[in-house]
Amino acid sequence: MAYPFFVLKRKENMSYLVKNLSTNMMDYVDSKGNVYPSVCNGIWVKSIIKFIDKPDLETRVVLEIYQPNKIVEFVVNLASTIKSQESIIETLTKREFFISFKFANALRDYLTYSAQEAQNQNRYQYFHETLGYLKQENENPIFLLGDSILPNGHKSIFDDTNIKFKSGSEKDYNNFMEDMILSCKSMRFALVLGLSSVMASYLKDYADVGTMLINLSGASSSGKTTTAMFIASLWGEPKISNLGLVRTFNSTLNALMFSLRGISGVPITLDDATTGGLKNRTEMIYQLAQSEPKNRMASGSERSEQGLSWSGAIFITSETPVISDSESRMGIVSRIIDTDGLIFTQSAKHAEEIKRFIGSNYGHIGRKYVEALKSKKKADLEQFYEKCKEEVLNKLVLKDNLTSRISSKLTILYMTAKLGQELLKYNELDPDEILEYLISKDQKEVKQRHIGEKALEVIKEFITESHRHFEKLDKHSITHQVASGLLYGHFRYIGEKVVVTIPTAKVEGVLKSNYIYDTRVIYKYWHDKGVIQKQKDRYSISDSRLKLRTIKFEFTKDEETLIPWYASPIKDEQNSEIETPVSDVKYETDIDSIFIEDEDHEN
Repeated sequence: MAYPFFVLKRKENMSYLVKNLSTNMMDYVDSKGNVYPSVCNGIWVKSIIKFIDKPDLETRVVLEIYQPNKIVEFVVNLASTIKSQESIIETLTKREFFISFKFANALRDYLTYSAQEAQNQNRYQYFHETLGYLKQENENPIFLLGDSILPNGHKSIFDDTNIKFKSGSEKDYNNFMEDMILSCKSMRFALVLGLSSVMASYLKDYADVGTMLINLSGASSSGKTTTAMFIASLWGEPKISNLGLVRTFNSTLNALMFSLRGISGVPITLDDATTGGLKNRTEMIYQLAQSEPKNRMASGSERSEQGLSWSGAIFITSETPVISDSESRMGIVSRIIDTDGLIFTQSAKHAEEIKRFIGSNYGHIGRKYVEALKSKKKADLEQFYEKCKEEVLNKLVLKDNLTSRISSKLTILYMTAKLGQELLKYNELDPDEILEYLISKDQKEVKQRHIGEKALEVIKEFITESHRHFEKLDKHSITHQVASGLLYGHFRYIGEKVVVTIPTAKVEGVLKSNYIYDTRVIYKYWHDKGVIQKQKDRYSISDSRLKLRTIKFEFTKDEETLIPWYASPIKDEQNSEIETPVSDVKYETDIDSIFIEDEDHEN
């Protein structure tokens, strides 16, 4: 009988299974050396599966089973399969491999020896989940785009068959670039956006950019979805699918984050946020920018597998800026670059021609760009980043406390334009043109992007809509006009200024209803701007009239936008008699239930 070599190394007085190479069946040899032929079909470990980006993953093996007239292969977790007699019988029976229970222990031993043989003969199959850069210990990172050849010459298979990475010819795609993309200023910018994911991932730690979130926002005719598909076509198939490079919001937040594992340098688009189920997108934005899944506890208080992180650029298309549907926090503002209604395609025909071509031609430019980038040393790219950032900061004349974080992202885009021009030989790609757009956009936003500005507009709108609920007082605090309905506070007219006093709880309630929460940051900003008063070290001031802690706003009538401070009813005090005011405040409701005041509230 012909048996594998490792059978000869068995100890005496042991029973075991062995594959008969003549019959391709398993023979059983008992402890006395008696052979019981063909107790089951032949089985062996063909190869060991190794994930190059998940070294701690439980060992999986490819089992090959000989069935009548065919050979069947399937993958099992080795440890859980051979854990017990019951587990090995259950696992293999599901695959139509049948063996008597009394041979189960022998089969467990056999598969262990067979796996050892596969290891000794280096029979490995390499896989990866990473799409983009993969760090290697003590080595330069490698860029994986679909099935890839590793530096050691082995082939690694991308563990997702849903994404196609190349179609058509590079020559045809280059002609398309010349005719449809490089000739259009806004599409040149889209090209830079699509390539920026590489540097954002490669320098994510050095530049501290995390994952760049880029919101392609605008009306349905602005070409944002076409642009997202074009960006995807630089790297692979651009069809819209939750299993592809252009995905939808038709999933839960957890499922969305799970699907991003291992994407590090290849851009992913989440299309049409306007139709998504999440009204408040704050958590989504923070999790996307965080670049890794949340830690979760599995059963038994054990931490579940967190999964691979992600980095690079994630694009979100929407009709309105996603930040407008999010809680207004300073951290949100600095995490998103918004194209803010930029029209990308020149016409409906232009958009249609782009989509028609990239439907069957894709995956050429991104691959070419990464390959050319290999000629650059990381130290040189870091130095180049610093040089580009210096240029960006010099152009940013107006700065605020977010400028440092935002400028890092602008620098990634600017240096990508420079690298794209150099490495891809796109002379039409003008880095100065890209920088001019980025700087112009930032300088328009810098005055308004502080959360304090949005909060102030919210409060002004509240005062405008609710002015009848305020008492109107003169500079001596004498009432000239009583509030109608519930009392929200009072106006005090002092020359050309108006002091508007509102209970602190009411101010914060109004802000929270607009997803604005960073009140300490807001109050400091308002005070520094001279909009609110301060009492010692507190922004909330005791008001003897309302008997509550309040926020006192001070506005100048000719400079502010309240319309038009409801033309003060107060006449010249020397030429008029003041009538005794009659209040029509509804006192059926206790005043404490109108203004919920936290005595321990500090600001």
